[in-house]
Amino acid sequence: MKSPYDTSAPKRPVNLSVNSDLLDQAKSAGVNLSFVLEHALIDEVRKRKAEAWLRDNRKAIQNYNQHILEHGTFSDDLRAF
Repeated sequence: MKSPYDTSAPKRPVNLSVNSDLLDQAKSAGVNLSFVLEHALIDEVRKRKAEAWLRDNRKAIQNYNQHILEHGTFSDDLRAF
């Protein structure tokens, strides 16, 4: 699957605020915070882009579905099932 961002872009340090107990437990468990955050951000960016695409294309999807209901698909006469 294509990445939603430029994987060759340089990494950049950031400041975050995290619950101290959660952070301590994550460090004790050997969690790589950078890895986990980056992958969580990938999932969130993909989700939000998909939501935006659906929102932006909702009218076209509704129109297409209505067209199919009224006229069927081009292959309706070709199907054997």
